[in-house]
Amino acid sequence: MSPILADEWKNTINSMPNNKASGPSKISYEMLKHLTGEAFNLSLVLANACLIHGDIPANWREALVYPIPKPHDFDAQLKNMRPITLLETVRKCVVKVITSRLSKILADNHVLQGGNFAGLPGGSTDVPIKMLDAIIHQRRFDKTDDQELWIVSQDISKAFDSIDLNMLRLALIRLHIPSLLIKFIINLFTRRNNKIITHHGDTSGYRVRIGIDQGEIISPLLWVIYLDPLLTTLNREACDPFTLKSSALLDYSPIEYEQHILPVSHITFMDDSTLIASSKRGIEDRLSITAEFYTLNNTQANSAKYILLSSEQFSQTIKFNLFPSPLILNPTLTLKALALSTSFRFLGVWFNLSASSRFVHNQTVSMVKDMAALLSPKQLLAQHIAYLYNVILLPRLEFRLQSTLFAESTINRMVSPMFSLIRQKAGLASVTPLSALFTLLPFSIQQAFGRFLSSHVASWQRIFSHPSYKLFANYMITYLQGFLDCDACPSIIDLEPWSHTFSLRTHSLFNSLLFSSRLNITWSLLF
Repeated sequence: MSPILADEWKNTINSMPNNKASGPSKISYEMLKHLTGEAFNLSLVLANACLIHGDIPANWREALVYPIPKPHDFDAQLKNMRPITLLETVRKCVVKVITSRLSKILADNHVLQGGNFAGLPGGSTDVPIKMLDAIIHQRRFDKTDDQELWIVSQDISKAFDSIDLNMLRLALIRLHIPSLLIKFIINLFTRRNNKIITHHGDTSGYRVRIGIDQGEIISPLLWVIYLDPLLTTLNREACDPFTLKSSALLDYSPIEYEQHILPVSHITFMDDSTLIASSKRGIEDRLSITAEFYTLNNTQANSAKYILLSSEQFSQTIKFNLFPSPLILNPTLTLKALALSTSFRFLGVWFNLSASSRFVHNQTVSMVKDMAALLSPKQLLAQHIAYLYNVILLPRLEFRLQSTLFAESTINRMVSPMFSLIRQKAGLASVTPLSALFTLLPFSIQQAFGRFLSSHVASWQRIFSHPSYKLFANYMITYLQGFLDCDACPSIIDLEPWSHTFSLRTHSLFNSLLFSSRLNITWSLLF
């Protein structure tokens, strides 16, 4: 809460994105970036006044709500809209300063112990996606692992809108947040009035009674803080976690092994929570803890959208008995387990307990064919098609294939409809080699396999270089060493000094993997 200096304020304003909708005053980020002299100094005085008093001006409590339609019919139902709140830009700049300072302190000192992979610097979907993939692969391919695997994917309805400010205050006090900062945060979300943008003009204002604004910069961090008591309890008290196990040669010794054990009770990214256990009793324990927390915090969990997977029971309806508690209104929960080969989506990536890549393969082929069919009748040049292929299609495929890497020949067959369309638009024969396309087009056509491979490597680089993911990185390296029976793979790796480049030890690991005789299964395990 120290005063904001001119350089910090200037850098914060310049970091804000352009071409964004403004709040009720119509002041945009572009306008703020052109402030100079006395106008800039007055904006800095106003920002510091907010920190000194732990409050914001009354006009900053006014906001506009823009209802974005979901990709299906509205049918006069508000649930079919996705509202976004448009706040004053100067207010968001002040909150950005607070958010940057607070998140850095929380990350540097490892204050949050729940294990939510979002909300803090360096957080991404890389670890949760690869951790779930590692769990499924260990259960599927490790014949020495006799653990059961139970997974329940939960659905939290309107997470930000359900936050109770009194409980948020307690969550902030739990972390010993300074009282002035707590006052500032609570005042951001009290005495608010919103108007809704409609086709016929803005509605009259209404008082917002509960929740935090989804358009506020600090909201994701506050949700992580709000949920941290639950996740910390799951890590410390939940019984029967699923244990990731690895055994690798120690210091290149032919007889000594290093054991790595990583218990996993949940995998959470923002409000996307997945409970994991090695027994039915373990899942019942987690469901009981989460049910108490949701009731206590007035959070709505939509059990009708829960997804259940079990390595022991497929396509069966299973009844879970929650432990008795005055906070649990319904002591039983009935879910139907998915079939072994049925795929489910986690953070936009598809998995199934059989560890089969067939669904992802078919999905990828369908995406490429659909785009080629959409663009074929359009009056576009070959350059246009190549641009859309590079900028639109490949990033989508790259995200979907985060946990799956196919052979280069398979990738080439997948994207072949787009190359056929490029040849057609360029007036070339269907047998024209790709090298000819590269010389005709003003920019290169990205080679899909190389792009996907570099994306996988970059993803692991982010994991290896982040101090919070050290346990998972060590587990994965030793598991691969044990799986490959590779003496040349390092078993002890100092992850601390790694920043933006791989060390020589990492290169030796990847070289060992690249030239392994068991290459295909290694790709599926690592990538």
